[in-house]
Amino acid sequence: MAFKRLKYNWKELNRRDKTDIMTVAIMRQILMRGNNSRIGIREVNVNIGKNKSNLRIDVLEINRQKNVLVGYEIKSCIEDFRADKKWEKYLNLINQLYFVFDINTYEQYTAEILKRIGDKAGIYVFNPLIEAIYLIMGVTYKELPGKDETFYRTILFNYLFRKALREINGGNTGMTTQEHQITVREAINNIEIQQMTDEELIAYEKAIKEIKKKRGIGGRYGGEEKYNSGRDDYMTPPDIYEPILRLFDKDKFDIDVCCTQKNIPANIYYTKSENGLLQKWSGLCFCNPPWNKTPYWIKKGFQESINPDTHICYIIPSNRFETTYMQDYITNNPNAVWLILPQKRGFIIPGQENVPPIPSVGVAIAIISKDAKILQEKINNENIFKTTAFIGNL
Repeated sequence: MAFKRLKYNWKELNRRDKTDIMTVAIMRQILMRGNNSRIGIREVNVNIGKNKSNLRIDVLEINRQKNVLVGYEIKSCIEDFRADKKWEKYLNLINQLYFVFDINTYEQYTAEILKRIGDKAGIYVFNPLIEAIYLIMGVTYKELPGKDETFYRTILFNYLFRKALREINGGNTGMTTQEHQITVREAINNIEIQQMTDEELIAYEKAIKEIKKKRGIGGRYGGEEKYNSGRDDYMTPPDIYEPILRLFDKDKFDIDVCCTQKNIPANIYYTKSENGLLQKWSGLCFCNPPWNKTPYWIKKGFQESINPDTHICYIIPSNRFETTYMQDYITNNPNAVWLILPQKRGFIIPGQENVPPIPSVGVAIAIISKDAKILQEKINNENIFKTTAFIGNL
């Protein structure tokens, strides 16, 4: 089925914006065709080991079930492709490599692209008019001799470790205090990762969490599901919830089922004392759940969605789609529609309502409703969220 897509003028976007849109598209494809065994991560070093040079690939797909690495290099213009001098170095580090071009670049420079790539890499093309990714040319799967499960676990750990350090430093990759004047690469090189047991990895991860907890970093939109630290009472800003109300042609929700501050327009508020998990949900429901309790709220909404004329609208961090509960209740549910908002968003801190929130987190919206198919068509045809909505599949 064809939908009206984003209304941006592709030719007027700068290189960075084009790259971001194409990256999101390939990440979505990994998510849609995969299951819990596949994840996609951005900007990760694939040249692991002590004193190894940094080879950071745009998107890395990890198939945890088959121990397969697939790399994607995003090229939003021919100049970016011509300037890439390192792509062949990836070939001995991953099982497959694909380039992702926008359709205009590929059609204009097909001969040059094919001549340079040969049979070493495959090609995907992104069509901005319908926001779709197409496979143009495949590439042979290549075995990586000597790469065992530890290798793939280390790749993922490097990424998570670098991400944790960046969070500790408030977004910077290098430590800001004199006590920790080390870069991320130096920190990784000082750890004998290949020799670390699972127990040592878990212990090190816990140590990172303790540092974050002491510095007040983390909270509902960072870290893993079981890490319970930071604030849990952030408020949703209007730029996130107002498009949902427009989708349903209403000026307020019937129930805010998980309310800490009554800033969402609603007829009924279930606060912590009422405990929305124990209440009946009906009508148009809004839920921005505590991140460390998200599975309980998703499951509750799935159960309550059988009530007549009930629509459960969730605000969720966009990195939750690989979790089991999201697969079970959202992405594999034909009565659910979901999307990832195109830019990072910020949330309001109680007591600082007049301070503009800082965009710092990817946000997804998921709606469980018997009208999911109708809602998907309306979202895409009217471009309500300026992104594409997907519907769950059995």
